[in-house]
Amino acid sequence: GRNGAGKSTLLKILSRITDPTKGSAVLRGRVASLLEVGTGFHPELTGRENIFLNGTLLGMSRREIQKKFDEIVAFSGIEKFLDTPVKFYSSGMYVRLAFAVAAHLEPEILIIDEVLAVGDVEFQKKCLGKMDEVAKQSGRTILFVSHNMGQIRNLCKRVILLTDGSIQRDGDPGVVVDEYISSKISLLSNKKTELDNILESDVVSLKSFSIYGGKVGVPPRTGKPLNIELLFEFKKPVNNPAVRVFIRTLQGTDLMYLTSTPFGGTIIKKAEGLIRFKLTIEELMLTGGQYTITVGMNRTGMEDYLVPAEIGQFEVQPDDYYSVGIQLLNTKVGVMAAKHKWSVEKMD
Repeated sequence: GRNGAGKSTLLKILSRITDPTKGSAVLRGRVASLLEVGTGFHPELTGRENIFLNGTLLGMSRREIQKKFDEIVAFSGIEKFLDTPVKFYSSGMYVRLAFAVAAHLEPEILIIDEVLAVGDVEFQKKCLGKMDEVAKQSGRTILFVSHNMGQIRNLCKRVILLTDGSIQRDGDPGVVVDEYISSKISLLSNKKTELDNILESDVVSLKSFSIYGGKVGVPPRTGKPLNIELLFEFKKPVNNPAVRVFIRTLQGTDLMYLTSTPFGGTIIKKAEGLIRFKLTIEELMLTGGQYTITVGMNRTGMEDYLVPAEIGQFEVQPDDYYSVGIQLLNTKVGVMAAKHKWSVEKMD
C-alpha cells in the first residue's frame, strides 16, 4: 500500500506496541518484530547485553540464547562493536544486529517493516536469503512490508494490498502486485507535487518535489536531460546533509543510486530552514516507460535523517536514441540505453 495506507500501524498492533481502537488480533506463538530502527534496544546497553535482553523478552532462557549467540554475532558482522553501547551505533549497525537477533532467536512469527532499506546491498541480500530459509525450511510465519515489488514477488506466497486501512486485495503475489502498480499515485512527470510532509522526521521534512526534462514543462525523454528538484525544510541545523535518490522499475529493481555526496565531499556544510536541492542527469539512459523514485537523507556514513521512502512515479518518453529514424526505445526492449558500436572481423 501507499504511504499512509496503514501498514506500519497494523504491524504495531500485531506487535502489541499500539492498542487497536476496536477489533482484535489473534497470534499463536512467539512474536519478534523489526520495525523502526532501534525499536526494542536499550541505548545504554551494549550489543551483547541487548541480545540477551531481546531473547529474554521473547521468553527464551539464558541457555537458549547462548546456543544462538555466536550465530547472531557472525550474521550481524559487528563483532568489533559487540561491547559498545548501541547508542553509538549507526542506523545500519542497528539493523544488522536487530535482524540477526530477530531471525536467529526462533520466534514462530517474525514481523518486518521496511527497515532493511537502511542496510547496505550485501546485507540486504543476506537478510532476504535468511527470510527465505526461515519461511521455507522452518515453516515459520514472516509478515513482511516492503515497497520493493521484486522482493515481494520472490519471497511471498500471499500478498495483501492495503488502502486507507482496509484490505483492497488479498491473494496471489503476481496478481496483487500488478494491481498495486496499476493503482499507484498519478504520474509525476512535468508537475510539482506537494507532499504535505508525508516524508518527515523530527529533523527534516520533504515539502515538495518536481521532475522534468531539459526545462520546466518538458517531460523526461530517453537520452535527454532529467531534472529533479527537492524542497526540504530543516527544523534544526544539520551539518553535511547527504540527499539520496533511488530510481527503480515499477517491479522494484534498482537502476540508479544518486547521492549529493558521491565522493565523500559535501555541497552544503550546514543546512537550516528551507533548502532546495536540484539533481541533474545530463543524459538519461532510461528507455521509455514508468519508474519510481525513492528519497532519503543522512549524514554521510552516519544516521538517517530521513529513512529512504518511495515518494512516487515518473514517466520517461521514448525517443530515437540511436538515431536510426524508426525505433523509439521503451521498456519492452530493456530499461537502459547505451551508446555503442560494433565491429566485424573476418577470420580465415
